[in-house]
Amino acid sequence: TGNYLPARVGARAFLGHGLETVDAAEKEALVARFFDATTDDAWRQRLLARYGVDVVFWGPAERALGTFDPRTAPYLRQVYAGQGYGIFEVER
Repeated sequence: TGNYLPARVGARAFLGHGLETVDAAEKEALVARFFDATTDDAWRQRLLARYGVDVVFWGPAERALGTFDPRTAPYLRQVYAGQGYGIFEVER
C-alpha cells in the first residue's frame, strides 16, 4: 500500500518500497507492531507523533499484520471507508 497510495495522492509514505525507504526493516517492524492488537494505544500515539504521521491507511495488507482495528482508536478519525479500505486522520 505504501507504494501505491503516495503516487496517487501526493503524500509521503512512512513505509513504501523497501529500497526507497530509509530504515525499511525497522519501519516494517514498527508498522507490524502498530497493527498488533496487543500494542497499547500510548505506544501507537508516540509512534505517530515521533514520525509526524497525519494519516493511517488500513486495507487488506495492514489487516494481515494484526487485528488492531483503527476504528476503535479515539485518536484516529475515519475520513474514508469503502471496498475493504479505510483512511484515518490522526487527531492530536
